[in-house]
Amino acid sequence: MSVLVLYSSTEGQAKKVAEQVAKHAEAAGHAVAIYNMGSDAKVPRIASFDVVIAAASVHQGHHQDSALTFIAAQAGELDLKKSAFISVSLSAAMADGKAEAQAYVDRFLDATGWKPHMCLLAAGAIRLSSYDYFERQVMKYIVMQKGVARDMDVDYECTDWPELEAFVETVLDAGTKVGVQAAGRSIDKANA
Repeated sequence: MSVLVLYSSTEGQAKKVAEQVAKHAEAAGHAVAIYNMGSDAKVPRIASFDVVIAAASVHQGHHQDSALTFIAAQAGELDLKKSAFISVSLSAAMADGKAEAQAYVDRFLDATGWKPHMCLLAAGAIRLSSYDYFERQVMKYIVMQKGVARDMDVDYECTDWPELEAFVETVLDAGTKVGVQAAGRSIDKANA
């Protein structure tokens, strides 16, 4: 099966998530291509892939414009494929942040018109060392209030890698089933 992994990343965690998705899919024996939605490289032909998994991070309450623009332009093609969306945000790391993280996804999908078969709210990372003074103070306040981290002088990676791996396995398993079914008859996407 051929898998396209798309990503758009502000601070690098969504890129790392996409790389792990690609690594896991390759280890499972699938042909994988990875593409940065913010690059000027030639856009891969969506129709030539069996499964598409896109990862985009949230920064200041919104997914990147590059992800929004790319997905909106490709939504029609993506809806014809088994597809999944991974939204990477700090809100997903917080016990009381899941609703907020889901709202980011809902807004993104409404804006793009894409209807992925599966979505994952993935916790992002806190890169205090890369923030300027003001950003660092704001993030320290948020992180301390939400109890995400204790030591405010180190970077934190909150992504649940086993959860991501299980999600990828589910997506690939669903893609394999669709591929087998597609050979014999047309598929009702709602039941696939």
